[in-house]
Parts: sequence; C-alpha cells; structure tokens
Amino acid sequence: MSSSKVSLASFPTYTSVSSSRLKSLYSDFSLQKQSNPAGFQSNVEWWHKTLLHLLRTASQPISSDVLILHANNFLLDGLSNKELGVGKPLGIGAVLTELSTLNVTMPLNTFLNSVESIYYTGSIAGRVASYLVGRPLWWALKQLNIVGEASSESDEKRWKRVQGNYIFIPLLEEAADAVLKHYDSLPSHSLTDTLYDLDSFRAEYGSKLFPDVNMTIEDTKVLLKFLERDRKVLVCAKGVIKFVDPEHMGEPEDIITPVDQGVLEMKLAVGRLHAQVEDIQRQIEEFETLQSRTARIIDHLKQKRKELAMSYLRSRKELEGLLSKRLRSLETIQSTLLQVESAAGDIEIMKAYETSTATLKNLLSHPSLQREKVDETLEAMAEAAADHAEIDKAIRLGGETVSEAGGVTINEDELQEELQQMIEEKEREEAERKALREVERAQKERERQEQEKIEGKSTRRAEEDDPERTQGSVEERTGNGEERVKPGEKRWLAEAEQAG
Repeated sequence: MSSSKVSLASFPTYTSVSSSRLKSLYSDFSLQKQSNPAGFQSNVEWWHKTLLHLLRTASQPISSDVLILHANNFLLDGLSNKELGVGKPLGIGAVLTELSTLNVTMPLNTFLNSVESIYYTGSIAGRVASYLVGRPLWWALKQLNIVGEASSESDEKRWKRVQGNYIFIPLLEEAADAVLKHYDSLPSHSLTDTLYDLDSFRAEYGSKLFPDVNMTIEDTKVLLKFLERDRKVLVCAKGVIKFVDPEHMGEPEDIITPVDQGVLEMKLAVGRLHAQVEDIQRQIEEFETLQSRTARIIDHLKQKRKELAMSYLRSRKELEGLLSKRLRSLETIQSTLLQVESAAGDIEIMKAYETSTATLKNLLSHPSLQREKVDETLEAMAEAAADHAEIDKAIRLGGETVSEAGGVTINEDELQEELQQMIEEKEREEAERKALREVERAQKERERQEQEKIEGKSTRRAEEDDPERTQGSVEERTGNGEERVKPGEKRWLAEAEQAG
C-alpha cells in the first residue's frame, strides 16, 4: 500500500518545469480550452504524462494499482506539495474530462461491464448504451460530446462530477504487449503452459509489466478483461485462464473443457508441492545448522535428558519422512502431467492427420484427377507432341527445299573437311611455336657456355702473372695450423701444378 504522499520531486515532469510554470499547471485552466486551446492542450498533456508516471511507479496515495487511477480526494492531497510551493491541483477535473473525450481514459465500471471492445466504433446510440452500464445518461452524453459543459461550472462541481476510477488505455495496451512478449518467450507452449488461475497468472506476469512494481488483484482483472475481449488472446471461464490462438477464438476447441480444468489442477498441485518441498528442506537445514544439532543431542544425553534428545531425533526423522513422501507425490503428479500433455499432443497430431487426409481426399476427388480424365489428358498430350514433331519436321524440310531453290546448298562433307583443316593448322602452329622455344633455349645455353670459357681463360692468365697472389688467395689456415684449399679454387690449383 502506497503512502498518502507522493514523491513529486523525482517525477520527470516536475524536474523539467519552472516554479511559475508549475503554479500555472496547478491552477484552474479549464477556461483556456476556449480562449487558449494550444495552452490548454499543453497543460493536459503535462498532466497526462504525470498521471502515467504516477501509475507506472505505483505511487498513488493509499493504493498500489498500476492500471487503475483512483481520482479521489486522496489523489488531490497526494499531489499537493508545500516544498514545491503548490497546493491541490484545481484543473484535474478538466484534465480527466478531456482525456476521456480523447479516448485516453475510460471509467473503470464502463470498461469492465462493456460487452463490445473498446475499439468498436458503432453507432452513437450503441456507444451511449454501453456507457449507460457504468454511468448515468448525462455522463455518457458528456463523454460523447453530445452535450456541452457549462463554462460557468465551478471547479468543485466539476471535480465531484468526474471523481471515480479510470483506466488509461495506452498504459493498458503497453501492459498487454508485455504479457504477450513474455508468453512468446516461454520455451514451450504446451497445454500446461497455456493454463493459469488468477493467482498463478499474477505470479507469472505481475512483475513483467513495469520495472520494480507488481500488479494488484484489481490490475490483473482489468488486464485479463482487456486480453480476452479486446486482444482476443485468452479466455476466462470456470476459474480457468487459457491462452488461445486469436484466429480460433470462439471455436469449440477453445472453450474451457474438463480436461483443461484437470490439467490446471495438476499444474497448481505441482507448484504447491514444490513450495512444500522447499519449506521442508529449509527446516531440515535449520536443524543441521542450529549449533551443531548432533552436538546438542550428545549434550542432552550426557545430562541424562534422553527424552529431549529423542525428540530432536524424532523431529528430524519425521521431516525426512515427510520430505520423502512429498517428493514421491511430486514425482507421481509430474509423471501424470507429462502423460496428459503427451496425450494432448497426440490428439493434435491426429487432428493434423485427419485434416491432411481430408484435404488430400478432397484434392483427389477433383474431376481433373480422375483416372479416365488423367488417361485422356496424357493421350491428348502425346498426340499434341506428335503433331508438333510432324510440324517441326515439315518446317525443316520446307526450309531446306527453299534454300536449295534459292541456290543456297550446304555440303556436310565440305564442312567436315574445312573443320579438319582448321584443326591441323592449329596443331601445326603450336608445333612451330614449340620448336622455336627449343631453339631459343639451345642458343642461350651455348652463349652461357662460351661466357664461362672466356672467364676461365682470364682467370688463368691472372694466376700466371702473379703466382704468390694466387697461392695466398686459394690457401687458408685452419685452427691447427694446417693449410686448407677453398672448394671453389681446387680446379685452378690443379691447373697451376700441371703447368709447373
């Protein structure tokens, strides 16, 4: 439950306006709708954002609802703030009236009791009748702009007229989108995953709407009504909430059945057993960690308090026995639930088989797929192909006749001889290019050998002119004082010795 005061200083709308602007927003600006329409709409938009933030953060005075605005005196008191220099807002009545006119808000009773979708655009008479469920005629007429609001109406009278509970349609749409997004993100959509009761639905989706807030029971009822009537993604009946395909809404298989009720009971039983198992396990762990339970039992025995020691042991045995019993029950119900889901899946498969079989039979019963018709069609196709072949042959022969008559004759033997000559010419050119490459390689090899001979003669003449230099250049001392000849100078050394 929220406190009676609202922390306005943290609201984005309050931090972004000056003190003078804030005082203007808290004044009665209803007359500006005629004299200054732009300023009036700007003020309404500011209050719209403020009230949305109030709901999103569950900051309403004495209420934690996030989808229902409680327009009462507690709201006025909560919106007053001495630190900000503002008292009760005098224009809230005009704001709520304008937001209802713009289809941003709707009275809660009207929303819950309306048979038609809030998106339904029927006749004026039908819309008035829908509003009459939750409000007097004069209220419905004012919301439909059929009658006007007296400009002389005081703020006090206006506030009394508009007090009540409202839902904000954009906020409701956002909450519905969050629910469907979470549902689509579930790992599977088996029969069990589509079934909830009010409490389990709230536990699964209540914290998925807005950060750090949870839906109340009243919020949940409003959201379920919207998802069922306006979004058509689930049905609620007999205490069961079931997600369905919007395209199949209203078909017999989507009505809540005894099977759905039984599966939901098992699902809820599994949840309760899980909670019991965790609680029993926690109690056992507490016994074990409470100052070393074994040491305490031994201490009681030493002090000859056998009954107390036996009581501790008995309590643990009872908890362990209860835990074992609950685990067996949980395993049994889970196994049964899996079998039920498997059977439900088998039913869906068989329905798919039946649909496929009926579709195939329906296609095969088409007159075009009857055996006589198929044979007739294929025979006609063969005759048409034969006729086409004959016509093609006639056209080809006729073309040849025309060519011969025009002096244009083609000798196939001459064509073959010309083609062979072209092939031989190509091979001969390739052989000539290959022979030319061989000649070039041989020429380069002879030039290289001649160059080596010239270099060898020059080297020998240099050695004959300076024997000592030659001797020093081809000999090299090793580490032990022996002479070593470089491999590249062995030939020159041998020739020098022979000449000596």
